[in-house]
Amino acid sequence: MNLSNKYLKLLIFSIIFIIIDQAVKWWMVQYHPYLIFANSGVIFGFVENPWLKYLLIIIGLILLIWLISKTKLPATSYQLPAALIIAGALSNILDRLIYGHVIDYIKLPGFLSFWPTFNLADVFIVIGVIMYLHQLLKTE
Repeated sequence: MNLSNKYLKLLIFSIIFIIIDQAVKWWMVQYHPYLIFANSGVIFGFVENPWLKYLLIIIGLILLIWLISKTKLPATSYQLPAALIIAGALSNILDRLIYGHVIDYIKLPGFLSFWPTFNLADVFIVIGVIMYLHQLLKTE
């Protein structure tokens, strides 16, 4: 697999996940606005400082690009996890550009209700990180 084909698949996966996340957020805004939480912070709403949150976003994206470029994994092992992480991050950034904040709508019930409200993009990021770490540990 050549370099451009490897990154083309990563780009296509990322775009598909961004479209899915943005479609769900649009649907929530249109039909269930009472369930939406406007999250102006980052990292599940924990960081509110404007300069710090954008610094963390930039550092995170740079770190992700660096990790992808340095990975020793075969392309098929990291394309899906990387696409999930990239899509989640970019979709939440897109929210900030469109709405001025991130649209969160998933609230865990019962004894897990202490956890902050989140969205599908956050789920993409967490699953992508878990998958990426699993692939790294599996190859060692």
